[in-house]
Amino acid sequence: MKKILIIGGSNIDYFGKSFEKIRPFDSNIGEITVSFGGVARNICENLARLQLPVTFVTTIGTDAISQALVNELKELGVSIIVPEEKGLSTGGYLAIHNPEGDMELALCDQQSIKALSKSYLQSISQIIKSCDYLVIDTNLEIEVIDYLLTCYQDKIIIMDAISTRKAEKLAHKVEKIDYLKCNVLEAEAIVGKQSSKEKLLKEFQKQNAKNIIITDKEKEIAYLEKGTIGTVLVTSVDSKEIVNATGVGDAMLSGIIYGIVKGRPLQQAIEYGKKLASLTLKSKEANNKTLTKALLEE
Repeated sequence: MKKILIIGGSNIDYFGKSFEKIRPFDSNIGEITVSFGGVARNICENLARLQLPVTFVTTIGTDAISQALVNELKELGVSIIVPEEKGLSTGGYLAIHNPEGDMELALCDQQSIKALSKSYLQSISQIIKSCDYLVIDTNLEIEVIDYLLTCYQDKIIIMDAISTRKAEKLAHKVEKIDYLKCNVLEAEAIVGKQSSKEKLLKEFQKQNAKNIIITDKEKEIAYLEKGTIGTVLVTSVDSKEIVNATGVGDAMLSGIIYGIVKGRPLQQAIEYGKKLASLTLKSKEANNKTLTKALLEE
């Protein structure tokens, strides 16, 4: 079976959900939960639950909660590679959600990801060379992203823009990425202009992009697949069923990766992404722990 290598961050997620409309500069009554997260880690867990072979290069601390994160992934069959560096810590993510489950504020501490430096990745080049699919986290330093995109063009490279600020790292590089998922704002940050999804995809075409997926909240998803532009309708989820919106974008990309690895056309891969995103919206954590291959395929 084809091998998937994911390079990126792991987080300890702290979620706060207010019971009532959030009042700024005040103590709001709600509930707080702690779970494991991080874009790359979330994708890693989703793919492992879908029974795909995953190796994960990340930064994780040695404290008890960090080791619990490691143990959970290992129990799912994930092979984990961590730099042997003293004082290494696990990233942190703090999100505040309103009663509807939508995030109103978040803070992300990914400073430890700097340990995944160009020199470190060069030291594990044989491991990277052994993979077929390379999933790269845009939380990585820009010189690291440039190195991976330049040196591993023989791999199928998959990326998520993650945020507008991080998306800027991908400007003038899209021709080196086989599959890129972004939302409208992130796409605008990459191409350097504001426009509609269709016009953004045409801008990507001018830059020799291969496969692009642009999400737009509850509006239709637009995609570019080998020169052809298409759209996929989004199925709305009842607001009463939404528990937590964190990790939904990661779930979308996870489903898309599943479809790609299975050799499906991009439109069908996006359908997998939609279903996995919907399942994740109904979960308290950034990953739906009930996820199985059979559940996604049904």
